Amino acid sequence: MKPKKRLYLAAVSCLIFAVVLAGCENNSDSPENNSKSNTSTSNQQEDKYGGTAKLRFHQQPANFGYTGTMVVPANAVPIGQPALETLGRFKPDGTMGPLLAESWEQDSKAKTITVSLRKGVKFHDGTDFNAEAVKWNIDSVLKAGRSLASTVDSVEVIDSNTVRFHLKEWANSALNELFWAYPIVSPAAFEKLGKEGMQKHPVGTGPFKFDSMKDDVFIKYVRNENYWQKGLPYLDGIEWRIIVDNNTAMNSLLAKEIDLAVQLPAEMIQQIKERSKDIVGDAPATKLGLTGVGLISDSANPNSPFADVRVRKALSYAIDKKALAETIMHGYATPSNQYGVPGGWSFNPNLDPYDYNPQKAKQLLAEAGYPNGFKTKLSSMAAYSTLTAAVQGYLADVGIAAEINIVEPAKFNAMVTSDGWEGLVPYFYLTDNELSSILTEHFGPKSEIYGTHTIRPEKVQQLNIQFNAETDFETRKKLAHELQRNIFDEYHLFTSLYVMQTPTLKHPYLMDDGFFTTTGKLFTPEKMWIKKK
Repeated sequence: MKPKKRLYLAAVSCLIFAVVLAGCENNSDSPENNSKSNTSTSNQQEDKYGGTAKLRFHQQPANFGYTGTMVVPANAVPIGQPALETLGRFKPDGTMGPLLAESWEQDSKAKTITVSLRKGVKFHDGTDFNAEAVKWNIDSVLKAGRSLASTVDSVEVIDSNTVRFHLKEWANSALNELFWAYPIVSPAAFEKLGKEGMQKHPVGTGPFKFDSMKDDVFIKYVRNENYWQKGLPYLDGIEWRIIVDNNTAMNSLLAKEIDLAVQLPAEMIQQIKERSKDIVGDAPATKLGLTGVGLISDSANPNSPFADVRVRKALSYAIDKKALAETIMHGYATPSNQYGVPGGWSFNPNLDPYDYNPQKAKQLLAEAGYPNGFKTKLSSMAAYSTLTAAVQGYLADVGIAAEINIVEPAKFNAMVTSDGWEGLVPYFYLTDNELSSILTEHFGPKSEIYGTHTIRPEKVQQLNIQFNAETDFETRKKLAHELQRNIFDEYHLFTSLYVMQTPTLKHPYLMDDGFFTTTGKLFTPEKMWIKKK
């Protein structure tokens, strides 16, 4: 790599994570709650109980109460997890397993998903978790017009412990969207607290109850003594420490003021490992739910240079993705030219890799009518300064003068959801073999983020519908590859850079946290325990 490029990549110091089945099937698995061993009277088992785990998060989330009417940044999901549960939970192989749903039956011909719910489960306010509560939650989502529930026509209560989802058309993604995207909250608590109150006071069925919080300082949970999984949780409490500054977070981890840190930049992970051999952090065990990083343009604006697909492709050739992954991410990333990472069944191995080729980028710009380049904006947040500086340098080399526009997180969220932007912004997505959910949310007719300001080709939308409705796996695989080809080779809706694989760092006495074992940043708060010295 040229010395000049190394200067671009070393210009700033931190990068953190971003803001953002088919046929008739019966599933009756039980969650791995270790209930038999939990009732053991052995000293080893008793030693699992007690203590409060202190976890770091990088910013104060505006909403972690997760009512279905509000869009919640994907990276804030773990904040509410101690209190909130979903109908299902991903297994390590990426398929959906049970949680509040005990079993379910999918009928693609009837276009229904019939769910048997766990009996005897209570919300934290003492009210019953039942079919009526599930219906209330999903009906709230439907009334809000959320894109991920756009396939649902209605919710039917069969009896107190059985609910049936009726779909407009069969959609393979519906199970994941209904079972994972929307935590189930107490309807009674919502009536009492209101939407704004629920944003920072989650009331669910989880292993821990919300206790208290102080903006920009902490969010505390205490043990739910009436949790439905017998013998769990082990801990007395979980405390999220809001530590914005990464150096402060690093020093807090080294000093054991916190037990685990998420959202640390790759270069800081290297520093911590060099300073302490006691802190552990393994690469993610899953390829699902990881954060993909890219750039997306204002392609829906007919007056933007990025309205021309040749300019959008030039952007991909202008940036050295491998250098970004190796230098900025210190190897904790996999360069990518499409959704997902190599090895997934929906990953198309035959696409143009868009390897670093500034001459080809200049050629495409000239063909599009920009032989001398053009000026544009690159809007981002201060936390993404390394990526922003690197991209600015690469673009300058091919004649694109990008003016950096740093905005606050709230402003950035407004830009990519409602207000729009000029030029370029970072693009973030979660990796998944099931492409339909992200395509619907980002580029569908009711897209809630990014897509309202980018082109949304009808061909991609129709392919997505076909892919989502298909029940034969081999056909679905072919359709997934065709989708990837259309998104990246034909329309080039965004520039894919890399998928982050930065580990969560923790002290070895914090056991069974579950981060990055099933999907992304989700963890298992009910199983976490502190090893006694």
